[in-house]
Amino acid sequence: MKKILFLFLFTSQFLFSQLNINHNVILNICDNNLDGIEIIDLNTSIPLISTDQTYIYQYFNSNSNAQNNINPIPNINVVTSNKIIYVRISAPSNKVDYAQIQINLLDCTMSTSENNKRKSSVFPNPTTDFINIKSEEKSILKEIFSVEGKKIKESYLNKISISELKSGIYFLKINKSKDSETIKFIKK
Repeated sequence: MKKILFLFLFTSQFLFSQLNINHNVILNICDNNLDGIEIIDLNTSIPLISTDQTYIYQYFNSNSNAQNNINPIPNINVVTSNKIIYVRISAPSNKVDYAQIQINLLDCTMSTSENNKRKSSVFPNPTTDFINIKSEEKSILKEIFSVEGKKIKESYLNKISISELKSGIYFLKINKSKDSETIKFIKK
């Protein structure tokens, strides 16, 4: 299970706020694979921004996109450490406000070698037509994500065809009974 640690930051830069929200949120996420990349659901940050459940949240890669409400990104996203996500918050009263989420990936692994070992593997990597997944658990959901965080494919099989994918970097999320593991692979 992914551990998420939360920390609030308040600043006076949003003195004339439209809504009662936290404008600056720091989201510390454990990077148990120590690969500097995680797939997260940005909606986990909503309680840190506001407890008002009537607000609508949209996520953006830049402040100008949030201000102009263009090119929103999906809430399931691939993140790297020190990434800033900009949030546009809309209220039923047509008021709009903005927040930003600073995402930090932390090394939260235990010091024993058993906990630092990756328990699953993907091969061949790089690959052209398919990936094989070796995992201790059988019949678990595997999801493939693009670098933009878009879910491309899902399967319960341990051999997944990827011949239809364009060349590039992808992430395989292996959903286990107690936690999940994310492995980067390259499609040639």
